[in-house]
Amino acid sequence: MQKYPITFVVKSNETPEKIKEKIQEEAKLKYKVKAIVNRYLNSVEEIINLPMLHEYIDIIIEQGKISDIIKEIAIQSQLEFNLNS
Repeated sequence: MQKYPITFVVKSNETPEKIKEKIQEEAKLKYKVKAIVNRYLNSVEEIINLPMLHEYIDIIIEQGKISDIIKEIAIQSQLEFNLNS
């Protein structure tokens, strides 16, 4: 398994620590090998839950940058779905 940093954005109000515990449980079921599970978990850079996401959005709105973010989301969506002809 290659190590690439992963950020999870999870639609949950649970703490990032609790979410990571659940990710660990699922990884143990899927991979079975402790070394692989550990590598997988070590690649998790950040877990963002709903309260954190709301906080980030509030900061963006306060800074007056929401239109910039919406434009960037539109650009990334076009790239993802190959709509930029």
